[in-house]
Amino acid sequence: MLLTLIVFRLLLPTLVLNYANEKLASNKDYQGHIEKIGISLWRGAYQIKNLTILKVDVPSVPFFTCQMIDLSIEWMPLLRGALVGNVALTRPIIHFVKDAAKAKDKSQSKMDMSWERTAIELMPLTIHRFSVSNGEVHYQTFNTKPPLDLALSTISVVATNISNVKQRGKVLPSAVKILATCFDSGTLDFQMTFDPLKIEPTFELKQTIQGVQLVKLTDFFEAYAKFKVKGGVFDMYTEIAAKDGGFLGYVKPFFQNIEVEKHERKGMRWIWAEATAAATWLLTNPQKDQVATKISLKGSFEKTDVGIWKAVTGLLRNAFIRALAPAFDGKVHIADVPPAKE
Repeated sequence: MLLTLIVFRLLLPTLVLNYANEKLASNKDYQGHIEKIGISLWRGAYQIKNLTILKVDVPSVPFFTCQMIDLSIEWMPLLRGALVGNVALTRPIIHFVKDAAKAKDKSQSKMDMSWERTAIELMPLTIHRFSVSNGEVHYQTFNTKPPLDLALSTISVVATNISNVKQRGKVLPSAVKILATCFDSGTLDFQMTFDPLKIEPTFELKQTIQGVQLVKLTDFFEAYAKFKVKGGVFDMYTEIAAKDGGFLGYVKPFFQNIEVEKHERKGMRWIWAEATAAATWLLTNPQKDQVATKISLKGSFEKTDVGIWKAVTGLLRNAFIRALAPAFDGKVHIADVPPAKE
């Protein structure tokens, strides 16, 4: 009997590896491969090592790679009759590619539901805690001039109480926090509390992007707006709350010390550069040397109502009356969200 258990334990990683690779192979939209599986019976866990996922239509760039995925059972909820698990990702990298195969008009610009079903089959438990360390997310284009590779890097994520097995008395019992380096220069700080058991999205979130050097985005401006940026800093503050199908919030973008590269006096590149420089000069607050506005967000998840005219008014107010404070308003709460109109 003991010998049988020893043999089974030795074969178990291979059995799990074969099972996992078969599940990956059964997906028609993606090709996946796992290099190695580790088993930790004492804590009810297994580790997926060196996972690679390729989208069938875009084989040149991996859609997802991950050095390690640790999947484990949480014992305390198990004692209360709840079968939940924890997932920890080490060094995950996602590539969103636009127009990667222009001849076929294919791209991998979003996650398909088929990949979500495969992930559930690999972790057939309710996820209670989810974490990421040293992750990256890339947005790439190959057919723009110049090609683009915009990235969030050094991403860390901690999401807790996702299954809501604790703190049931709280309105928003679950939380997620994301920190990242934004476009090789700035910082991203995303914090959200939410109720995972509600059918309608129910959450409060705050997000800041600070210190993004616009020169790091000059390829983006050149590819889509046909001008180059020599300098400047971008910040953005966002607060949104949602419940009962409705949402309320705002976005406050700030551009400081913008410098647009001059071009020869001919062609659309020169016109775009001059128009951008003129608009920047016109809308820049002389005291703070910043371009800023506040875009109000209000509506339902069926029909949104973004205050575009309020955004324009905010630009003018910032330029000619007063500079917006580069900080949160602190006035967006879930209790203030009106229900969505039927």
